Amino acid sequence: MNRTRRTLLALALLPLLGACSKGDKPGGDAPAPGATKATPGGTATGPAAMDVVVLVTVDGLYSDDVTGLRPNAPVLPSLGKLARSGATFMAASSASVDPAAALVSVLSGLHPASHGATAAGDRRAANPALPRLASVLGSVGWRTRGLVPSDGGPALALGARTGFDRVDAVPGPAGQSLRTAAGLMGDLASTQQPTLLWVHVAGLRDVAAPVRDAALVDIDAAIGDVAQTMVSTGVAKRSLLVVTGVAPTPLAGRADLGPLAPVVSCANAVPLIVCAQPELVKPKTVAQRPVGGVDIVATIAQMAGVTWPLELDGRSFAPDLRGELEWAGPVWIDTAGIKPFAASLRWGNLELAAVPGGAQRLHDVTADPRCEHDVAASRAAGLVEHMSQWSARILAGCKAKLERYPAVAPGS
Repeated sequence: MNRTRRTLLALALLPLLGACSKGDKPGGDAPAPGATKATPGGTATGPAAMDVVVLVTVDGLYSDDVTGLRPNAPVLPSLGKLARSGATFMAASSASVDPAAALVSVLSGLHPASHGATAAGDRRAANPALPRLASVLGSVGWRTRGLVPSDGGPALALGARTGFDRVDAVPGPAGQSLRTAAGLMGDLASTQQPTLLWVHVAGLRDVAAPVRDAALVDIDAAIGDVAQTMVSTGVAKRSLLVVTGVAPTPLAGRADLGPLAPVVSCANAVPLIVCAQPELVKPKTVAQRPVGGVDIVATIAQMAGVTWPLELDGRSFAPDLRGELEWAGPVWIDTAGIKPFAASLRWGNLELAAVPGGAQRLHDVTADPRCEHDVAASRAAGLVEHMSQWSARILAGCKAKLERYPAVAPGS
């Protein structure tokens, strides 16, 4: 086993060795959901600590693709190097396994129940007026550009592209949009205008295992090209690089896991790696608390010094990037299609699941990754009620946002 695989395997096993840390335990007073309060419009509140954001979203990338837990997985040295040089979130999750819902959540900071975009059933697109990362940053003077694969699938047609100054469709192999991004670093280095560059990658979904592994190797090499050119052009000195997976395949479709399936504690677990200068991101940080793709916008907003025009569902994980921890609150996860319940509230190692018919179950996802045992009776009195109240508050906030910005038919 080479050094990269050993390092990532060690990182992957950390959250499986015990329960959550003291700061992750549920209970006690906690702030209300939403990291960023609503204001009349997007506002730059002060000088940003960085003025270039490179956001890489990889459709169908599993957490275990980069942790060494998957048997016979290809070695991904570039992602391994990023994980060692920046911050790695060991309990990150995609907002949904629906590609459209998950991607819009990453780009809006809202739960699927708030924006309504879905590629399943009666397809719906997020409302064009819904504030997104690109539109809000653009309103305060940022350039915004997207690079997406020409065959990116339905996720890109249901509201993800909205708000960017320019989105280019890039033909070619899985990593081509990343290589195109690497070629833009010279331009980013020469401009003083703050810039958001979103790079979306596809090619890992609904393909045979050998084809998928070859695409993974290509994507990893291309991510290495991006990181290297960011350093060589000087862009890395003023940028934030975020790499995350979007909408992984449900566990039911993961025959490749074999006997390791029981240790994959979250069916929609994705990698989340963040890199920047040491004053922004402490190298070799391994963050244990649950976070999600929905938290990325709140984090960028805080680090860029921008106030949002809408209360976000996500919370900033900027303190974690510095090796700090202010509060480990709950994470709301849309689990439709991956578990026998529609949604869950993840808090530390506990997950409160809403079962069809109105019932609820409490699971310890560390001790019981398959969520087969209800442990509510063995926990402190009032815990389930406390978590239920959180769920109700989150859903009420989602409903209000969706009523304000209702989802629309594709192409509207």
